[in-house]
Amino acid sequence: MNKIALPTSEKPLNLNSNNKEYAILLQAFIGSVIKEDDTIVRIRTKYDFGLHAWNAALIQEKSEKAYFKYRKDFLEPMLVMQGVSGFFDDLVDLKNEKFKEYKDLIIDVEVFEDENSGYFVTVDTSSMNY
Repeated sequence: MNKIALPTSEKPLNLNSNNKEYAILLQAFIGSVIKEDDTIVRIRTKYDFGLHAWNAALIQEKSEKAYFKYRKDFLEPMLVMQGVSGFFDDLVDLKNEKFKEYKDLIIDVEVFEDENSGYFVTVDTSSMNY
């Protein structure tokens, strides 16, 4: 399985969000799997997938049992796609290794095209009640 690497700073992060810190964090978290030729639909899908992996890592900190249920429920419809569970696990590991100190759940992510054929990301977050 390929490990996910943090993106380099070859291009600046774009953001336009009430929660700019988490928009930046999510771009750093999932940005390494965004390819130059990805369509906006594919980019949105990758960010949505990343949102679920981010939240799964937070759930895992609280309860392994709850984590495995969340993981199963999220991945079950996609298991026909080869490598999807490994990719999910790699993202959970990345969150645990590189972004452990960030404890807010990501409730929603929106990816918008900008006029320069790029995109920007906005997020809504919520603290996880422990």
